[in-house]
This record gives sequence, C-alpha cells and structure tokens, in this order.
Amino acid sequence: MKPSDLQAKSFATYPPQARALAIEYLGVLKRMPLVLLALVLRQLIQCDWSFPAEREQLELQLKLLSRMDDASFSGAMAPFIRIPLTNKLLNFDWVERPQPFSEQLTAYLSEQHLSDDYHSAAGNYQLLLQKAIPQTPPVIPRWTIVVIGRASQNV
Repeated sequence: MKPSDLQAKSFATYPPQARALAIEYLGVLKRMPLVLLALVLRQLIQCDWSFPAEREQLELQLKLLSRMDDASFSGAMAPFIRIPLTNKLLNFDWVERPQPFSEQLTAYLSEQHLSDDYHSAAGNYQLLLQKAIPQTPPVIPRWTIVVIGRASQNV
C-alpha cells in the first residue's frame, strides 16, 4: 500500500482519538512520504495515551501541514522523498504496525548508509515545525528538585 491509498477504514483498529485525528487529516497523511508518515503514525497510534501537550503538538503539526500550499508542502517533504525504499519496506503493513516498520527502516537506513540523509531531512523538518508552531510555556511554572544523599560522592 502507498500512502496515497489510505482511506478512513485504514484506521479502523486505531484507538478512538487516533482514528478521529487520522480521518480528520487523511488528506495530509495521504500526501506524506512513507519515511515520515510511519513516524507520524507511531505518534498518532499512541495519542489516546499521550499527555495533552503531546496530542496538541501532533495536532498542530498536522494542522500546519494541511494549511501549507503545494509548493511549501512539497519542499518540506522533498528530502524524505529522496530516500529510496525497498519493496520489502513498501509492502510492510506500516499502517497497522508503524513501530516494527520504523525499526526495519532504521536498520535499512543504517545498512544503506542513508542515516545521515534521514537525519538531515528530519532535522530540517523539525526546524520547520519549530518556526511555524509557537512554543507555549507551561500553564504552571515547573520546578525540578534533586535530592542527594549524604553518602554520595563526586556528584
């Protein structure tokens, strides 16, 4: 299956919030290159159990992508599209099993010396998201407390 073949029923086994989000942004998911889509689906499939802030970040990412014009979207996806995939990866059940797909993808990228290409594409994508999605500070200031026992040495 190719990403462009996705349909609402493709997400029938996803948890309720994940399924609703996938259906809402189906048009974006269908346009994503598989290299990136599998990672988004990993986040999506976990969204029912994620913290609200994590769900919000995923939804903001999908919303941003859905609002991009064709040229901007193509430019953001181009580095991922340039990463070739094997038939084995293309034929893997990446919709139902995005985690195992990602593990096989990682091994493939390493074997083919494509990890640097992937990390470069991911880094550029992350920069795009950081620039476009405003980072909101926590509603309540956060404190971190570290307790070190008396017997601790060279801490």
